[in-house]
Amino acid sequence: DRVRFEDAGIDDVQHLRGLERAEPREPVLDPADRVRRRVEDWVALDAERIELVVRTSLVQGIAHTPTLALIDRATRMDRVDEQMAEPVMRLLPRFYSALSWDPRGFSWYEGLDAGHWALARQATESARRVVAALACAGVRIHAGTDVGNPFLVPVTGSWRRTSRGPRSPPPARRWSTTGAPAGAASAASSRSGSALQLSGSA
Repeated sequence: DRVRFEDAGIDDVQHLRGLERAEPREPVLDPADRVRRRVEDWVALDAERIELVVRTSLVQGIAHTPTLALIDRATRMDRVDEQMAEPVMRLLPRFYSALSWDPRGFSWYEGLDAGHWALARQATESARRVVAALACAGVRIHAGTDVGNPFLVPVTGSWRRTSRGPRSPPPARRWSTTGAPAGAASAASSRSGSALQLSGSA
């Protein structure tokens, strides 16, 4: 929290960390309070901040690994039964649903009330707008998600991103098995449109 995204000097931003706040500040130690503050910051994200994030990414050559699937799943951890009912969950052994994905193991979400869960889902929409803006501008986007987190089934996160997209512009999104390192994605754009191409698996 003490270092702004634009001052961090890193070449690949994971999970859209730090994009949502314009000023450095002291970190919050309590996990639930930290989640609440980040959610509130994302909901308050405005067009000016998004423009700065895009411009900084282009000027500094920063790539992004947004992990939208992870963010989406995490912001619906209060809806365990709904998520477990999805057919894709049957692709993994019961070990995951019975043990690994037990929300009680994620203490930083236990302190959230219904209002903050609603804000969390609004924050996800803000994250999608940021990724769409980055893709439109030609910023490099990596496809990948932290497997092992609740309700994440390997590869399906990337499939959902390419089939639904991050609410990004309509030009082509397609799978490719050649021409780029596995797990990489590149975004190319022009004044008339953009394309997001994913390669390999994630």
